[in-house]
Amino acid sequence: LDSIHIPYVVVDNVCPHIVCNSICMNNDENVYIAIEYLKRCGHKSIGYIGGNVYSENFQNRKKGFIESVKTLDLDYIKEHTYMISPTMVGAYNDMLELLESIDSLPDCFFAANDTIALGAIKALKEKGFKVPRDVSIIGFDDIPYSAVSSPALTTVHVQRKQIGKLAVEQLLKIKKDKKHKAIKTLITGNLIIRDSVAKKL
Repeated sequence: LDSIHIPYVVVDNVCPHIVCNSICMNNDENVYIAIEYLKRCGHKSIGYIGGNVYSENFQNRKKGFIESVKTLDLDYIKEHTYMISPTMVGAYNDMLELLESIDSLPDCFFAANDTIALGAIKALKEKGFKVPRDVSIIGFDDIPYSAVSSPALTTVHVQRKQIGKLAVEQLLKIKKDKKHKAIKTLITGNLIIRDSVAKKL
């Protein structure tokens, strides 16, 4: 990044330890929104389904997940931490293989993104688990397919249009003001309630 000599804004990454302009979703807060909803629905034990490739967002979501379950006093069942392929087919295949040796599950899972959640749900259903009757799943991103999946996925909506708008506005400010100091902006999302989380109350 130091070699870039024109105005730029990094989108979808906070670039920790680097002084630059960036716009990114607030991973910590968005994960908390998801976990807090699971608690409100009466869930007490939780597992984590993440991606098995490195991504700054995945790292931040896992960190946010661990902090959120501690803050909200949920029982994180670490044996039910599954790091699987972050593609829909890959997540399905990996989860199907992992479920071969699993008889019981926690109340719910947080998935690091919707693609992983949807692949995992398909595998769970094929293994005879009912979602959300047997296990609830909440995602992150609110990709279009989440609204039409079966069950429709409860998730956290990422304000992509707002992120894009602010990135352009920030870029124009940098271009106009050569003395502009670096600003890092985090955007909070909002909960989209659908059918993949059961209310246990």
